[in-house]
Amino acid sequence: MFTALQNVVPSHLMDAKLHDFKNLQTTGVPDENGDHAFDEEEFPTAPALPGGVQVVTL
Repeated sequence: MFTALQNVVPSHLMDAKLHDFKNLQTTGVPDENGDHAFDEEEFPTAPALPGGVQVVTL
């Protein structure tokens, strides 16, 4: 929960004192600090193990 509170995007706060929502306009240009909720997650690929060995972590 604390991690989520540290990663809040200003446009998600809906606090008119912190962000001017009335004059909000789209630019069509992605903002690297913008909403990431629906972006596809990128996971690192694990290196292949020799002989088709699989590792299962329980």
